[in-house]
Amino acid sequence: MTVRSINSTYDEWVNGQKYSKCVESIIDYLYGIFNWAKATGLASLAGSVFDLFLHLLAAENRLKLYVSKYDLPEARKPDSPRYLNVKQLHLQRGRAKCTGSATNYETDLIEWRDDDNFVYWFPACHDFPNIDSIVKLKLDSGKKQVAYLQITTAKEHFFDEKQLKTMNKIFKQEQTDQADPPMYIVVCPDVESCKRIVLKPANAVSEAIKENIQLFAGYYKMD
Repeated sequence: MTVRSINSTYDEWVNGQKYSKCVESIIDYLYGIFNWAKATGLASLAGSVFDLFLHLLAAENRLKLYVSKYDLPEARKPDSPRYLNVKQLHLQRGRAKCTGSATNYETDLIEWRDDDNFVYWFPACHDFPNIDSIVKLKLDSGKKQVAYLQITTAKEHFFDEKQLKTMNKIFKQEQTDQADPPMYIVVCPDVESCKRIVLKPANAVSEAIKENIQLFAGYYKMD
């Protein structure tokens, strides 16, 4: 390979031509695998691939989130879907960071929180408690705010109120007139799943709501 051809190949990657095509192909493959796994009843595979799919969309600044306040199932008729009063969240644009483990993450999150270049965080492990990622929001007020994302394809999902309070200690310590408290979003694959998702145990969810912790059910769209 000549120097000229090497430079040409490098320029194509730097200018984003081949990189964009590569990412687009990966997104398409992940989406296809997710739909196949869901259709064939491979719930664990569908859930894992859906996680990766949303992480990639967020890293590429292509993730859109729509949310509605989470209400407890007993507030509705049995097996009835929740009414959605949907709003779109506007996400900051920037870079993604994958650091930290289930037991060692505080320093990583503080560094991520304070670095304006990074807007999306997800752990470098498969067993991080209670959430799958965190995103920085763009508010009309100009204030700072983050959203904890719990990504799921299941009809029910475990909710850990104590772990949420632990996370809030990291992000609420910078709370001033310029920052709003964090929100928790259980992110589903589609609108219908969002209407029916249930967080358990109910007493932990009730306690969080009583303490004015913002809980939302949401779904995604791809930009």
